[in-house]
Amino acid sequence: MTFLDQELREQPEALARLLDKQHAHALEVAELFRRDDVQYVVIASRGSSSNAALYGQYLFGRAHRVPVAFATPSLYTLYEQPPRLDGALVIGISQSGRSPDVRAVVEEAARQGRPTIALTNDPSSQLERSWADVESVQPLGGGTVVARGVNFGTAYEIALKMRELSGLLFEAYSAADLMHGPVAAIREGWPVLAVAPSGPANASMNEAIESVRARGARMIVLSDQPGAELPLVRVPEWVSPLVSVIPGQLLARRLAELGGADIDRPGGLSKVTLTR
Repeated sequence: MTFLDQELREQPEALARLLDKQHAHALEVAELFRRDDVQYVVIASRGSSSNAALYGQYLFGRAHRVPVAFATPSLYTLYEQPPRLDGALVIGISQSGRSPDVRAVVEEAARQGRPTIALTNDPSSQLERSWADVESVQPLGGGTVVARGVNFGTAYEIALKMRELSGLLFEAYSAADLMHGPVAAIREGWPVLAVAPSGPANASMNEAIESVRARGARMIVLSDQPGAELPLVRVPEWVSPLVSVIPGQLLARRLAELGGADIDRPGGLSKVTLTR
């Protein structure tokens, strides 16, 4: 079994462990959202963490009706002109905790006296310490992943994993953006993966799916609705990314395997983004 297989299979257990061990801490962190001086959220992230941030943007918006912005780390590092963060709650997401630009955003927020939250897999990482201190496969050449709403980030995460593992050119679109013009590039036989679980976004996703299917695309629909090529268990829409992303990860793994890639050592992949 590859390391990738192990990580895929341990996801349910890891989620259960997170809920069990971090529940009390999450309740403490939630108090930050109730502060009178918190008017919006800024998230700093890279790679897969940015796809989690997209998911978070929808969750925070629905749960708190709070605006969520994404940080521009180059302003903090390259240009040394960080924006004013009055009214912001700043969240840094880094799996390794060693991303310099994510750290720079969190540290600057602390310097400005703003509340900060660090999300990382490594409690001993520099990011965590900063927070603690301040409080080619067959003829296939690529494909398109499309989703909308809370699963917008899911589409980006699946496309990213397909590109990382197989080296194929996969791109992600919101269903609304795809139909606004880029759909013209979808030709007969072009692979399209649609993430369309039940929920407010499902009706517009179904419209997009039918339009893309009519262009002759090779459709794979991920849904809890009848007729889906990849059936999903039905869950509340706001948690559907947690179950929708797994079939996408398995598809990415299979594409890489068919292409003869080293699944545990894909070319160019690094767990730490050292851009500044």
